[in-house]
Amino acid sequence: MSLCEGDTFDTYEAFIEALERYQAETKTQFSKRTSSTVASYKRKLSNKVLNERLKYAEMKWQCKSGGDYRPKGRGIRTNSR
Repeated sequence: MSLCEGDTFDTYEAFIEALERYQAETKTQFSKRTSSTVASYKRKLSNKVLNERLKYAEMKWQCKSGGDYRPKGRGIRTNSR
């Protein structure tokens, strides 16, 4: 496997490449659930040193097959008479 828990990456692009390889190997798809950019993270925690080459300070990903079901309809049915 090309992606393991605890792996570190120097750039956001390197992470995306590893994620794409992992998705291809395992036949799964992941989507970004939540994220905080480096700039917004620095405003909150000014004493924290972060790598400027990274796009995000933290991200949470989830499998597209998992998670809560979110219906796309509004529950309104048309009368078909």
